[in-house]
Amino acid sequence: MHSKLKTTKTTEVLFYILRKIKQADRYKLIKLVYLADKYHLLHYGRTVTKDPNYYAMPNGPVSSIAKDVLSFNGKMLTEEQIEYVKSLIKTKDSDYNYEAIDKNIDFDNLSETDIESLNFIIKLFGEKTEKELIEYTHQYPEWYKNKESFKKSFNKRVFIEQDELCSILDVDPLLEGISPSHVTISKELIKGTYE
Repeated sequence: MHSKLKTTKTTEVLFYILRKIKQADRYKLIKLVYLADKYHLLHYGRTVTKDPNYYAMPNGPVSSIAKDVLSFNGKMLTEEQIEYVKSLIKTKDSDYNYEAIDKNIDFDNLSETDIESLNFIIKLFGEKTEKELIEYTHQYPEWYKNKESFKKSFNKRVFIEQDELCSILDVDPLLEGISPSHVTISKELIKGTYE
């Protein structure tokens, strides 16, 4: 089971994204969450969702909580958590397309830097298709190094360590405003080795 706080926060993250982009399929939402988490981790030393369980899967890196929230997973979420998700997010046309319910909330669980990260990612990637986002996220080492394992078994997943999410591309828009030494400090914060 996921904690109430992390599930509530991830639900608010997904709701925030959907309020901005109107509707999206599961793959696009999961990729936008991943990129927001990655951006925040590089800049501030923690993910937006605070999800410690990321996996490389055939279509890219996946936050386990975001995946479970979007599938209304009764094995990983309590009834109360599922009701909260359903109070903010609904499926549209099929089980894999989502939109925000017309409702105002205060986003109490999102910090200023969380919202900064989400706005940055929505501005940069919000118009991309799920296919474009999958191709883009496949460039990052935490997925790319595992790509051969997905040819053997479609259902396979590989755990991604938090510090692996600090990987960068040669030209990476997620680094806007920070230096490589800043990324090193973020990695040290994650590992608990920063002095």
